[in-house]
Amino acid sequence: MSQNNSNEKLPSMAAIETINEVQGFDPAPFAVEYTDLNSNESRKRLPVIIQMAWFRLKYPEGKIAVQVNQGKDCFVATARVYPSYKDPIDCYLAEATASRGYCTEKPSVSPREWAQTAAVGIALKNAGFGLQFSMAGEDFDDVAPNEFGTQQNVHLGSKIQGA
Repeated sequence: MSQNNSNEKLPSMAAIETINEVQGFDPAPFAVEYTDLNSNESRKRLPVIIQMAWFRLKYPEGKIAVQVNQGKDCFVATARVYPSYKDPIDCYLAEATASRGYCTEKPSVSPREWAQTAAVGIALKNAGFGLQFSMAGEDFDDVAPNEFGTQQNVHLGSKIQGA
């Protein structure tokens, strides 16, 4: 299959759109645009609250477990997504980790909550509750704190907005 021939991709794209399909729910209208700070490209993503609602529609007995630890100048959150609240701890659909530190430009934003929201959003996206064909990159802040304790910040990609 040619990478540049979109007609050849149509059947595959249609199949991908059925991942986590819920009758009567289309996540596409909830997508929001943001500008990638590195490339200045306009991209789309789903807000975490919509990802969570979609997950609850698909898995009414599902569970999203979040654990947060204090890192050096930041909080490190790990989120796991389970299809059922009865599932054992190691039987999850997806897992993600995110770190956030205090941001002087956003003094009212709790770095703990910001890390939790980012980890949940990434875990849900990894479980198939995101824009399946988005080439938007990862939902990371432009400069995130380095939880390993070195003096410099780690460059991670595009800016997250609303999380």
